[in-house]
Amino acid sequence: MGHLGSTYEKYYTPTHIARDFQSIYFGSPPEDLLIQSVARMGLSRDRRAPTELDDAQQEELRNDPALAVLRKKRETYKGQLHDQGFQPLLKGQGTDLYKKYEDTKRKIGSTYQRLYRERLDAAYNEFHESIDTIEIARQLSGKAAVEVLTLPAVEFELRERATIAGMLFKPIQDDKARVRFVRTLAKLCHKQETRQPKAFKRKQVAPVACEANGSSYSNERKRCAEIFEKSPINQDGEIAEEELDVPKRRKVLGVQSGKLYPSVLPYPVCLICIGNEEFSYERRMRHVPRKDVLKKHVETHFQLPELQSGFACRHPSCSDMLVDSMHFKRHALNIHGVSH
Repeated sequence: MGHLGSTYEKYYTPTHIARDFQSIYFGSPPEDLLIQSVARMGLSRDRRAPTELDDAQQEELRNDPALAVLRKKRETYKGQLHDQGFQPLLKGQGTDLYKKYEDTKRKIGSTYQRLYRERLDAAYNEFHESIDTIEIARQLSGKAAVEVLTLPAVEFELRERATIAGMLFKPIQDDKARVRFVRTLAKLCHKQETRQPKAFKRKQVAPVACEANGSSYSNERKRCAEIFEKSPINQDGEIAEEELDVPKRRKVLGVQSGKLYPSVLPYPVCLICIGNEEFSYERRMRHVPRKDVLKKHVETHFQLPELQSGFACRHPSCSDMLVDSMHFKRHALNIHGVSH
C-alpha cells in the first residue's frame, strides 16, 4: 500500500505485545522491524532501493558548485577575523563579521542537507524507473539472481540461549527433557550478554581490535565460536557431553581457559569483572584504556561488603588471598600487569 511502518503499526495493528519474547529468546528481528518489512512489501517498495548515497555520489555532492562558493565565502570571513586579531574565532563574538561567518556556516549545513535529499530522491526514482527493465533483461538472459534476499543466520553469544532456542517449539518427550529445559532456562536468567547500545549510522569500516603484542582480539572470540560450533548437540538442542571423553575435554577446556584469560593480561581489564562467570567473555575481557576510568570502576567494586575483608583474587588462574584495595592494586600490577 505504500504506507510507512509507523502508519501500518498505528492503524492496522490494534493490539501489541509489551515484550517481544521471540526476539528475546531467538534473537529474531523485533516487532517494529517486522512491521517495517511488511510495509515495504507494496509495489512501490523494494529492499534493493537505495537508502543513502554511495561514496561516488557523496564525493560529487561535496564538490557541488553551490557548496564550493559558500565554503570560499566562509574562508574569506575566517581570514578577515584572523587579520583583525581574533584568534581563536570565539573572541570575535558580537561583531558583524563573526555573525556573517556563523550565518555562512549554517547556510552550508542547510544547503548540504537540501542537496543530499534531492540527490537521494533522484537516485530512488531512477532505481524504480530502471529496475523493471533490468530485471526483465536478467530473466530473459537466464542469469541467476545475484542477491538472494534472505534473513541472516541467527548467532548466539550464550550457550544457554542457543539451547533454549533449540528446545522451544519442539515436542518434549519425557520429564527428563522438561527438567533439562527448566534448568537451562534458570541458567540463562543468571547470564548477561554484552550490551550493544544504539549508535548513529556511520560509514562501516571493518573493525580489528589489536592487542599490545600485535595479536587480534577478535581471534579469541573466533576461537570461542569454533569451540561452541564443535560441541555436539543432541536432538533436543541440548549441548551434549561425550561421557567417554569427559577427562580429556576438561583438560582441553582448562588449557583453552588459560589462553582466553592469560595470567599476565595484554591490556588493562577489571580484575573483579574477569572472575564473574555470569558475564560473557567480551564483558569479562573488556579493554579499559584509561587509567582513571579503571580506577573509579574498581573503587565501585570495593564498596561491596564481600570485598571489605580478606578475599581471593578473582582471576580464573589465580587464587592468591588479598587483604584490601591497596594489596589488590599491588597484586594486579606485579602479577597480572594491570596498573590502577
